[in-house]
Amino acid sequence: MPAFNEQRRIANLLSGLVRFKEKNSLLKEIIVVDDGSTDGTACATRKFGKKTALITHARNMGKGAAVKTGVAAAKSDFVLFMDADGSAPVSQIPKIVSALQDSDLALGSRNIAGSRITRGKPLLRDAISRFANFYINALFGLGCSDAFCGFKGMRRGLAEQIIPALVSKGWIFDVELIARAKARGARIAEVPVEWGYVGGSKLKPKKLFSAFFELIALRQKLLRESVLK
Repeated sequence: MPAFNEQRRIANLLSGLVRFKEKNSLLKEIIVVDDGSTDGTACATRKFGKKTALITHARNMGKGAAVKTGVAAAKSDFVLFMDADGSAPVSQIPKIVSALQDSDLALGSRNIAGSRITRGKPLLRDAISRFANFYINALFGLGCSDAFCGFKGMRRGLAEQIIPALVSKGWIFDVELIARAKARGARIAEVPVEWGYVGGSKLKPKKLFSAFFELIALRQKLLRESVLK
């Protein structure tokens, strides 16, 4: 779980994850990567003792970098990652694990049949999200309905192949992850999930503007590497 300045929200999610882990063998380990937080995120995580593992970045490196660190440290056959705000509830974990029985990469989706939105995004943020998904599908040909949903899972074998190669440290790492998995012929499944909007996003409008140019640069890099055809 990547976390940056999540002191106010992370305890609720970790409590749910710990309870789930105690009752369900599907969850083997809980890893939090504190991505250079300046609040009490690390302290809030340490309160759970050995029930969670905490890795800290000395400085903020971006969500993609935090996920990369966490996945590298995980030991389980299936590796899941989710946002620290708890927008996707713990109850959705079995859906991702089930999908990984027959796939290499499972992508949580809020936009396909079977998904359930308990609290929708503000209209402007929802419009931006839908445009961004359309934009990355046009640029990268991913063919997925919700590339930026923060709830995903992958088999350890695929993780070992593509995670070390990821160069995107910010939020566009999702795009690179899916593109590299697709280029390797990975079996990719989209999974309808329950999701509820939680305010306080770290992705500010000014970052969105620069991210579009970052996506173009990423596309050029993947073309040079023949990841994209």
